[in-house]
Amino acid sequence: MFGKKTNNNISSPEESMLKGVKWHASLSAILLILLGGVLLFQPQIVSGICRLIGSLLCLAGVVEIAIYFISDVRKNYGNNKLIIGIGLIVAGVFVLVAYKLIMHIVPLILGIFIIVDGVIKLQTAFNAAKVNDVNHKPIMAIAILTIIAGVLIVAFYSHIINLALRIVGLVMIFSGVTDFVNILYVGKKISDYIKDMEKLVK
Repeated sequence: MFGKKTNNNISSPEESMLKGVKWHASLSAILLILLGGVLLFQPQIVSGICRLIGSLLCLAGVVEIAIYFISDVRKNYGNNKLIIGIGLIVAGVFVLVAYKLIMHIVPLILGIFIIVDGVIKLQTAFNAAKVNDVNHKPIMAIAILTIIAGVLIVAFYSHIINLALRIVGLVMIFSGVTDFVNILYVGKKISDYIKDMEKLVK
């Protein structure tokens, strides 16, 4: 009876944590694939997104300033909506005026993001190796390829912006798909490891 209670205490938190990790990783992979698809097939849409973001920032700034003047400052002495509103408008105007510059650095930012994603995959490969998984090498190879792709994008993005955006999109789709593979593969290995630990406790 004591053994059974200990088993529940061990398995439940770990299984819950594993489900949470799978959920967040799956959501991240879906977002990667969707954003990658947009960049691959419609790279020019980035300029429209920049204008939309700039307009929304300006609108939010105007709303914040309006709320500041409408509200009673005596009842809310710490009201800083005026500063927030001005800051949002400045940020919005900057995005609207300098959207071409922003488009220029988007591949750089996404390239850095891809490198980080590759490093996370590399950590997954190391974790798989720690549990003596002989198949950790394919995960490591994918991680290294992802990092190399990110480094190449960061190094050459300024020469070919549109092509760089398409390449970023392709790499993001690849990264998202391989994330799903990692989720299924590593998740199964961790589940098997938890079951083995349960048998030892019993």
